[in-house]
Amino acid sequence: MYRDALELDPMNAEATLGLGLALAEQENFPEGFTALKRAREFGAEGIEMLLAMGRCAAELDRGPNAVAYYEEALRLEPRNFVARRALSALGHKPAASAKESGAIRSGRD
Repeated sequence: MYRDALELDPMNAEATLGLGLALAEQENFPEGFTALKRAREFGAEGIEMLLAMGRCAAELDRGPNAVAYYEEALRLEPRNFVARRALSALGHKPAASAKESGAIRSGRD
């Protein structure tokens, strides 16, 4: 379906994102990553896209890229467990968000 939609409108961000997410889910990481990057260029956004891009990048041995996508996901959703777990698996500690560090500081006062 996504490919049919893209034949009609090759710059359809929603169809490109759907295709990228489907390919990543099927573990076709090279094509999924390419489609997700293209969707982002067309204006697609969101946590689901960033998590899928992180997963594809990690599976393609692009660790620094994966870390960047997961950190961006955490900026959108600071308590996102999937992004935190993925960063830990990559050997990278998620930075505490301003909200969380503020809550920790106010708890000590």
